[in-house]
Amino acid sequence: MSQFYLQDLGNTAWAFATLGMLDSPLMDSIAAKALRRISEFVTQGLSNTAWAFATIALHNCPLLAAIASASLTRIAAFVPQELSNTVWALSTLEIQDLPLIPAISASALRTLSETSTQNVSNLAWSLAKLGITDQTLLQALASKALTMLAQASGQDLSNTAWAFAALSVENVPLMQAIAAAALPRLAAFTT
Repeated sequence: MSQFYLQDLGNTAWAFATLGMLDSPLMDSIAAKALRRISEFVTQGLSNTAWAFATIALHNCPLLAAIASASLTRIAAFVPQELSNTVWALSTLEIQDLPLIPAISASALRTLSETSTQNVSNLAWSLAKLGITDQTLLQALASKALTMLAQASGQDLSNTAWAFAALSVENVPLMQAIAAAALPRLAAFTT
């Protein structure tokens, strides 16, 4: 791994995670190299590495703490997908990084106009999985979702509905719109 560039570390972790392949010696080596140079990672590298470790359920506490710390210092530079992937990784691994979660929420609010339906549903799902009821962000996500339901996948619809229900956040217009969007597309829902 001595000849790997920083982007190569994240890309390799991403590739193995995408294929669902856990090679523990490789991932341990990636984590060790990444820890030494985490301050040099770009935001996409931080997000992709967190996503990769969460996708293969590899809970490397030192690496994830370093990613969270480095992310916090550069959170304003994260694009919506990086915010969504990072909070998804934290929630998937059930890590309640208290300083980072509110920072992601604040950045998500600032970048909401640029986000996709998948990012909206992933953010809502992640907050619900962590049991975080950020009313301001949830209402903004609901408003954004209402404008995007025509493009939403079945998973986007179900994840958004689940998130609001799991957090006991009653947003009748959102739930009615999800029902109206889901009904004609039930065949698109996966099992």
